[in-house]
Amino acid sequence: MTARRRMHVFMLPAAAAFALEWLIDAAHAHGLTITGHLDSGFRNSVNPRDAIMMGIDRVEHFLGGDAMPDTRPAYSSLVEMTPDMPGFQRIIALYREHGVYFDATRSAYGYYGAREPEVCTRDSSSRRACRGA
Repeated sequence: MTARRRMHVFMLPAAAAFALEWLIDAAHAHGLTITGHLDSGFRNSVNPRDAIMMGIDRVEHFLGGDAMPDTRPAYSSLVEMTPDMPGFQRIIALYREHGVYFDATRSAYGYYGAREPEVCTRDSSSRRACRGA
């Protein structure tokens, strides 16, 4: 795994924390960055909060932190997450403090729109329009 071989992406589904930490260190040693598709910490997944402390460069789909407890999957926590929650504010501050990029991937949040029609509706072109998106 070297940058000389033009490796750009390495995905390890359900990486344990020790494996993710090793991958982050190895990527950085070769001048590469790491993007994580993470969860809440549920069932040995890695919470983005912990990955940020390991040195991850970018997180996709879920913010993580205390607003997403490790007692359930990240999708389950979205129901209760609001921007005014202290846990939400803390995780935003952590991303900013460490310079970590976040890609919300609207389709992950659209998962809810299909279940809550008052939040998301389809327009005449069959595109989903969500409040706040």
